[in-house]
Amino acid sequence: MPSHPREIMCVRFNQEQDLIACSTDSGLRIYNVNPLVVKACLGTFRSFSFLCTDSLPPSPDPWDVGTISVVELLHRSNIIALVAGGNRQKYAENTVLVWDDVRKKFVLELTFSTGVLSLRLRKDIIVVCEKTKIHVFSFPSSVRRLLTIVKMRGALWKFLRTSHLFATF
Repeated sequence: MPSHPREIMCVRFNQEQDLIACSTDSGLRIYNVNPLVVKACLGTFRSFSFLCTDSLPPSPDPWDVGTISVVELLHRSNIIALVAGGNRQKYAENTVLVWDDVRKKFVLELTFSTGVLSLRLRKDIIVVCEKTKIHVFSFPSSVRRLLTIVKMRGALWKFLRTSHLFATF
């Protein structure tokens, strides 16, 4: 059992709601919903390819991603999007990093002028929300900016099971 409590930064279901991603001050865990079991870890828990255990002491290693403030899963695939933030972050808060678990490395980095508040993934797009803008990018074959919306208030977007993206301000 760990000697200090972990702070939960973000909890997100995947699109089918059969996986839960939980980011903490120590990294990221992914849980299967039914049955509830740990599927993968990234951070001081160890890499995705190793068994997750709380008995391992935190140590600097290449899999240590620091504190993750935002996490998003792409269905049940090997793609996970992360945004750092918090008291032990290793990367900038204005950068979205996309991890490919098959390749065991970050495969995409998107940097913005201000901190990233939220993001969503779909099989064909990435939506990134800053305080004053929403960016829509094509994904994954050729990443390019499709749209930038300047917003006046907070934004809420919904992904429907159709091919449309709706943004509400």
